[in-house]
Amino acid sequence: GLAELAGSGRLGKCGQPSRLILPPASTGTALTPAAPAALGNRTRPFLKIQDGCNAFCAYCIVPYARGPSRSLPDRFVLDGIRALAAAGFHEVVLTGIHLGCYGRDLEPPTSLFELLQGIRGLPTIIRVRLSSIEPLELSEEILALVASSERFCRHFHIPLQSGDSGTLARMGRPYSVEMFAGLVRNIHGTMPDAAIGTDVLVGFPGESAAAFAATCEVIDRLPLSYLHVFPFSPRAGTAAFDLPDRVSAQTIKARCHRLRQLGREKRSLFYRAFIGQRMPVVVEGRRHTETGLLKGISSNYLPILFAGPEELKNCVAEVIVEQERDGRLLGVIDKRFWSLYAHTY
Repeated sequence: GLAELAGSGRLGKCGQPSRLILPPASTGTALTPAAPAALGNRTRPFLKIQDGCNAFCAYCIVPYARGPSRSLPDRFVLDGIRALAAAGFHEVVLTGIHLGCYGRDLEPPTSLFELLQGIRGLPTIIRVRLSSIEPLELSEEILALVASSERFCRHFHIPLQSGDSGTLARMGRPYSVEMFAGLVRNIHGTMPDAAIGTDVLVGFPGESAAAFAATCEVIDRLPLSYLHVFPFSPRAGTAAFDLPDRVSAQTIKARCHRLRQLGREKRSLFYRAFIGQRMPVVVEGRRHTETGLLKGISSNYLPILFAGPEELKNCVAEVIVEQERDGRLLGVIDKRFWSLYAHTY
């Protein structure tokens, strides 16, 4: 079983993980676990549980390049998480091209929610983060499960792509701006501390100044934590490749700049809400390049920089957020954690 692959990964001081990751390999009709691959210095490994896509959005080449949606059977997902936990990791990120479609192709069919229920029951201390998930597939059941269990990170990445209804329709996106906005507000109302990120595609053919302004307005009024902004790039073979009314490169560049500035403002607002709070973080295996400080990631995706010894790398530490400076969160190790750490080691 996959759990056996972690057998040689004994933990060092404070849980130094062995360099192990368990990516699945595509067989064309399903996903199956592959041999371990080198992890390098990644502290929060990815576990791909789904590949392919059936959506055929107008701008996207993925369904043609990666084929239909295929899922890794749940027993292999659970084995993979057990193996990573046994190897000393404290977080795993579940990934997929179309994560919300997980399990629909399996026999018998299952769902992402059912998989997460199984993960919640695992007797491990590893926390689980979801990668990007489509708005229509982030169900009330999943939200309630995440809200009720510390096993799951309070972090949701939900693609918007455009805040203009007409643009969404031309993209072939199957939800409305109103539905997206309601989902974000629901998450924020249920879990005010959750990070909510989104993707925005700028300059899709036919995106007028008014359509772009509508996107900015939607993003500005919603409790979003950060943005990933992408310029439209025509891909041969996609429906959008031959659409008229292309937006000029200069206009796309200016719009991306505006949205990225808005994203920085949203991120800063989110960061500042946690100043003074005590946060458990998974400490990454590499120090921050510019400052030399340790970097820890909280459940709700706060990257916190703080001073500390090498032994804290790949550990879970308790950090108090002190300030935001130049777009970075700075903190100090909680004295109560230091006391426990010194007593234990």
